Amino acid sequence: MTLWYGEVHAHPPGAMLAALTALAGRLRPGGLMVLEYQPWELYPREDLLEWRACDGSPFADGPHFWLQEYHWDEASQSEINVHWIVDPATGAAKRYAQSGRAWRDEDLAGLCAAAGLVGGVFLPPVTGVDARHEFAMLISRR
Repeated sequence: MTLWYGEVHAHPPGAMLAALTALAGRLRPGGLMVLEYQPWELYPREDLLEWRACDGSPFADGPHFWLQEYHWDEASQSEINVHWIVDPATGAAKRYAQSGRAWRDEDLAGLCAAAGLVGGVFLPPVTGVDARHEFAMLISRR
């Protein structure tokens, strides 16, 4: 069973524990759980701003300006990322936001253990192309 694309980062710890516990319960004894996650050290723990002019992006088909704001929230160990998409012809702006909780390896292993998953092995991204844009893996067993 797998959780891909960093889904482990998208939910509060209690919700993630409940989900992992339910998923682990569906594995037969010895079954594998593969979690794809973004390592702690790849989270920027500072406020950053960047912008660029785009011909197209996941947010808009035509030309636009894309402003990104990154904010680190220490209390929740989370990154908040806000995307502002500005239409250069009209000046209209659309706002999109996402957040992700960062997990230290030992905390992620502890979360899995609390869900009944043991023997965690941490592995680098599958392709090895660029760790900043790919997710590492934690493989554990029921």
